[in-house]
Amino acid sequence: MYCMKCGRDTTEEHIFCDSCLEIMDRYPVRSDVAISLPHRDTDQAFRRPSRKRSLSPEEQVVHLRKSLRRIKAFAAIVFLLLGLAGALLFQSHMRYKHAIEQATLQTETT
Repeated sequence: MYCMKCGRDTTEEHIFCDSCLEIMDRYPVRSDVAISLPHRDTDQAFRRPSRKRSLSPEEQVVHLRKSLRRIKAFAAIVFLLLGLAGALLFQSHMRYKHAIEQATLQTETT
């Protein structure tokens, strides 16, 4: 079955996952407040909720670190490709310059 709050997998006897229970323990409900849980049908108990759950702060940090690593890797590849392109252009320029000098020397000697 799945957690009724976030949609994570839970065991058969639990309505909420351990992460959601931990969050709920941090923010207890007063004893005079009435709480009603939605009815869980047996056929819906095995389906994942359609809404996307929000990430916990710890999961957000992990997600941001992964994104930052991807950005750094992409930037490194871009700089490597730019350096390679620059080196190829410089080499081509030097070959062209050398060819011009050789042509000039040949015309002067003749």
